[in-house]
Amino acid sequence: MAARPMSSTDAPYPGGAPPVPRRPPSTTEPPHLESSPQLQRAPSDAEPKRAIKPLQWPSSNPYAQPDAENQIIFDTDDELTGLPRIKYATLDKLIERVTYSKYPDPNFLQSFMLTYRSFTSPKELLEKLIDRFHQPLPEGDPESVNFFAKSQQTPIRLRVFNMLKTWVQSHWHDFEDDKDFLQEFLNAVRTKFTVPGMESAGKSVEDLVHRALEGTEKEKQFVFTVPAPRSILPYVRHPKNLKLLELHPLEVARQLTLIEANMFRSIRPRELLNQSWNKSPDKAPNVLALIERFNTISGWVMTTIVMADKFDVQVKTIQHFIEIADKCRLLNNFNASMAIMAGFADSSVHRLKKHWSSLNPKISDTLGTLKSILSSDQNYKAFRAHLKGVELPCIPYLGMYLTDLTFIEDGNPNTTKDGLVNFFKRNLISQVIADIQQYQQTPYNLEEVKFIQFYLTDCVKVLDKEKCYQYSLNILPRGKKAEKEAVGWNAPAAYASATQAAKEQEEARKKAQTAAVQERREQVSNSMSTGLQVEVGEYGEMEYLIGYRFNQKDSDLNICFSGKDKKGHPQVSAGTIEKLVERLTHHKYPDTQFIAQFMMTYRTFTSAKTLMDLLIMRYSPPRPKDPVQLERFKSEKEVVVQFRIFNVFSHWVDKYQHEFASNSSLSKTFIDFLKAKAIGNSNLKNVVQQLLNSIRAYSDEGRKKPLPSGAPPPTFPLNRDADPDKPQLLDFHHEELARQMALASYEMIWSIHPEELLFTRENNGRPRASILSREQKREQHIQKWILGEMENQSGSDRLKKLYLLVFAGRACYDLRNFFDAVAIVHGIESPEVQALLSNVEQPPNTKIKLEELRRLVRSIETPNGQMELLSKGGRAADPFIPYLASFVDAITEIEDGEEDMLSNVLINFEKRRKLALILRAVAHGVSTPYNFLPIPWLQNLFAVSAGSATPMRALDIDAVRGTLRQQMALDPAMRQAVKDALKELMRADFDTDALARQQAEAKKYMRQHLGALAQRVMSVSLPELESALSQIKEQQFPGATSEEWTHDDPGHVYGWPTKISANLVHNQGQSFICIVRPMLDKSEIATLLRLKRVYEHFQKKQISKVVVVTGYVTEMAQNIANHLGVAIFCCRPQS
Repeated sequence: MAARPMSSTDAPYPGGAPPVPRRPPSTTEPPHLESSPQLQRAPSDAEPKRAIKPLQWPSSNPYAQPDAENQIIFDTDDELTGLPRIKYATLDKLIERVTYSKYPDPNFLQSFMLTYRSFTSPKELLEKLIDRFHQPLPEGDPESVNFFAKSQQTPIRLRVFNMLKTWVQSHWHDFEDDKDFLQEFLNAVRTKFTVPGMESAGKSVEDLVHRALEGTEKEKQFVFTVPAPRSILPYVRHPKNLKLLELHPLEVARQLTLIEANMFRSIRPRELLNQSWNKSPDKAPNVLALIERFNTISGWVMTTIVMADKFDVQVKTIQHFIEIADKCRLLNNFNASMAIMAGFADSSVHRLKKHWSSLNPKISDTLGTLKSILSSDQNYKAFRAHLKGVELPCIPYLGMYLTDLTFIEDGNPNTTKDGLVNFFKRNLISQVIADIQQYQQTPYNLEEVKFIQFYLTDCVKVLDKEKCYQYSLNILPRGKKAEKEAVGWNAPAAYASATQAAKEQEEARKKAQTAAVQERREQVSNSMSTGLQVEVGEYGEMEYLIGYRFNQKDSDLNICFSGKDKKGHPQVSAGTIEKLVERLTHHKYPDTQFIAQFMMTYRTFTSAKTLMDLLIMRYSPPRPKDPVQLERFKSEKEVVVQFRIFNVFSHWVDKYQHEFASNSSLSKTFIDFLKAKAIGNSNLKNVVQQLLNSIRAYSDEGRKKPLPSGAPPPTFPLNRDADPDKPQLLDFHHEELARQMALASYEMIWSIHPEELLFTRENNGRPRASILSREQKREQHIQKWILGEMENQSGSDRLKKLYLLVFAGRACYDLRNFFDAVAIVHGIESPEVQALLSNVEQPPNTKIKLEELRRLVRSIETPNGQMELLSKGGRAADPFIPYLASFVDAITEIEDGEEDMLSNVLINFEKRRKLALILRAVAHGVSTPYNFLPIPWLQNLFAVSAGSATPMRALDIDAVRGTLRQQMALDPAMRQAVKDALKELMRADFDTDALARQQAEAKKYMRQHLGALAQRVMSVSLPELESALSQIKEQQFPGATSEEWTHDDPGHVYGWPTKISANLVHNQGQSFICIVRPMLDKSEIATLLRLKRVYEHFQKKQISKVVVVTGYVTEMAQNIANHLGVAIFCCRPQS
């Protein structure tokens, strides 16, 4: 392409004339001019121009070179701005144009700063800017030189300062990662960019650097006008206990989005240059992190589906992931949606045809929508079109942009054959980077849920593709015959073998842990069997009993202590099972606290049968051979130990009768032992009989429910307007509602066994504690009940019920019914209830009380929150209903945070002591009932409404309506069917064809109107408006100084974080903001006035007037401007 022709008004060079400001293209007088003497219309072209004599440049000036083909080649002019676009140029010409005196070009500046690292370095760029700032003046007539300095040199230096500010504000990472260059830059600002009259400009750049260094230039904060939506929390709160299918798809999508948004917003422009993610990975850490995250999500999807152990679970998992992908789409997180779809596309999942054909029809439609939007056909044509219509915030699919950048990089050389920088290529790259950056500006207004995020980052399991395919083959073997056989598939062989391998590894670990102890036992056993070693102690020579395991002396190899307890007894911290049982029945002192801790936790390190065998063995120890010592041994040690053993048995039978009822072998062994020892022993006869009676009573009658003591308080009366025969929820006092909820929840909680909480994981060989699923189900029922109460109610009734529920929740908390307090808050925070309350204005008192209740509930939900609450207030004996999920989280933290065995030999009893402290709190709640009078109507309400919708009653239309409302609230399919029926009725009643014609006519009119408006606006180009502004400043403000002011606005001007700028003119102690706008309407007037207020606030200076040069102004905007004192100069297009 030929070089762009030069005119006499282009950049000065030897033999040419210095440029003069161009006049506006129109000679028509602008309407509505201000009467101020400083704000008059610009002169017309008919007025004489200043005569400039020819000037000569020094030969040393690199920026005085003509725009020849070997220096710069132009492309077509920019369609929007009308400014020339550079295609190829030397570095000096690029520097000249980015600091051009005639007009600023923000688009060119942005492209340059985004891509300069691909053709120069920060250090060289700084040196070039110093040279540009200090370029020598031309030689010639002094008056002409002075005019040139004012009209050309000053704008150039202002452009340089503006570029330095942009560098610091928008590309701070260039300095953050190179401290030496930062110091060099700061020194240059202090010493190189200083000239008389521009001290404030240099000081502003230095201030920006210091604020960034001191951390005062914090990341832009988006101003949210609405609170974040409430999180949808699962029942279990510990990340290692979470299950994917128990998490709400929307909340998973929200947390995935927050994780990826932080990663996406961390990507820096330079990471996207020169294909750094492929060629120089160390230069693109954030891009690679997001790529790795994409692959992790895809692998997680594949792994989770193929490792599910049943066909229906696999189908549910696929459906759950589809819903998560769709929720991500609705949140505009297309990167996560694409990652999930990539997991579906892998052969290990895609080949499961029967699973895909078994999807719910609605889910299949959702999957079809995702496929159509995220299709890669025709270079993501459909996705690009969809992306243009989305609102921020958004996380686009990064892979699409990386593909674009790869094509641009590979398809265009960096330089021409003559060595010119290919800036056409850099323009293309900057457009892609700018496209990415527009999505990095706006954060998501969502609440972080740390334990779900931890689950999604640290707890997801990812197998490689080969292993996933092997699992897939176990689900569906190759071939038609195998496919038919796979229909009834239940568990893949690979999964079963993996489970078996895990069991074998666990058994091997346990064997290794006890190897040293077992070796010691064998040595002792061998020495005893040969008769070579006989124990001689304080009672002389003892009998020898084969297999007796309590004859070792205390040593560091078998028991450890950690100080003394409150009674001065040694406190065991670790020991072998024999030493723990020995201390459990120690002859010197009883330790009831140790017995309780041991019996609560022994199942974590041994079995009931082993414990029973050890206690029976301990009951009959070796005796002294000397008859005299024998009597002393019996009275001092044997009888005491035997009574200690019976104390343990009594505690076992009293607290854990269910173990004997459910284990017939254990029960038989124990009963046989009791009967044998009762014969001929009158001292034990009564004790043995009591134990036998307790076991038989439990077997016959089961567990007895504890009864409250004393008289219950009277119930709260109904409201005065209530009908006693047909009461409603609002007729009851909130404290009475809390009492009845406590009674209903205690019915669920009293039958649990606290030790169940030690086995909440399914992979430890035991089933998951059933109480957790029961409590979770009840919490869901309460949430459904709350939703049913809110459905189809007037706004005032919803507010009344919300008020009642909030105060009932606080009353539950005061009653230490933590479960229902949490359940009520979760019910109120559910998306369905929040949607019903969104159109109702809540009174301040209700908001305050609800927020207070939320804070209390959040403390309950923390792992140790309930333990801290129970230890306060001196109410240890009061009833208590625990929220078991947080106890499970606390137990999991202990389990994962402390070793099970010490030195692979000793049982870590300190760990069991901590576990027992939690279980004791639960046991107290189980054994202490509430003493309230039940109200049958409320008890029936909780029992029926919590389970399902109220059954319809014959001819009771109110009951039928209520049931239908509740069914619609709980059943999405039914709700959709009703919506479809209503749509059909509306189509039958309305003339939809006429409505469509009216819409088409309205759209046609709007297109014509907007087209005419756009034609008027585009008839005046931006350079013409800039030229008109320059003339106005020259004529109205002679001798004034100009300044380019920029500021990182957090959202005061436009409502979102962005960089704002304005051209300031300072004249005779007054300051004016001069702005160019292609079109001016009332919204633009409001924006300019906000810009004025922001400047005055941050700069502590007053603006005398706002001056606007525009190509078109609406009548309303003109009236507002006249009223508010905004000066408007309107440039008409040439006729």
